Amino acid sequence: MRPVSRYGLEVGRLPLLLVLILALALTLPPGAAWGAKAKGPAPPINISSDRMEILDKAGTVHFMGHVRATREQMVLEADDVVVYYATQEVGGKKRRVLKKIVARGHVKVTQGDRVAIGRRAVYDRPREVITLTGDAQVWQGKNRVSGGEIVFFINEGRSIVRRSKGQRVQATVFPSQ
Repeated sequence: MRPVSRYGLEVGRLPLLLVLILALALTLPPGAAWGAKAKGPAPPINISSDRMEILDKAGTVHFMGHVRATREQMVLEADDVVVYYATQEVGGKKRRVLKKIVARGHVKVTQGDRVAIGRRAVYDRPREVITLTGDAQVWQGKNRVSGGEIVFFINEGRSIVRRSKGQRVQATVFPSQ
């Protein structure tokens, strides 16, 4: 583990943060997993909510109220999820390209014994950055990391956990035996 900085704990390739990557994979288009080539059709994404609003001209799909998105064994839950996209011409065809996903309110991502929670999660597709804020916590089994903000730089394999005002970064790690 890297040393604690003035702003929090910098964690390199911490397996606990893997859940953040998987969480947002729920909404990626088929074959668009980070750095992976498509190997056949992607599994379906099932999304349920109390309401859905599509604003095609604005490039948004807004899921409101008890949002639950599942893809295989990954579950993302939040009060509100907005998907931002742009329409671009690719190979002579117009396609929707993911720009950003914002999940707000009681955000929880679960896969097996991996869990991430916070008040807000943002996936910035062009930068390949996931940010979890608001009493952010990620754990796997007994291992746990928490802080005001957890940022995962996908392409760099690097994570930063920052404190919030009045809260220090906390980490509990049980070394494997």
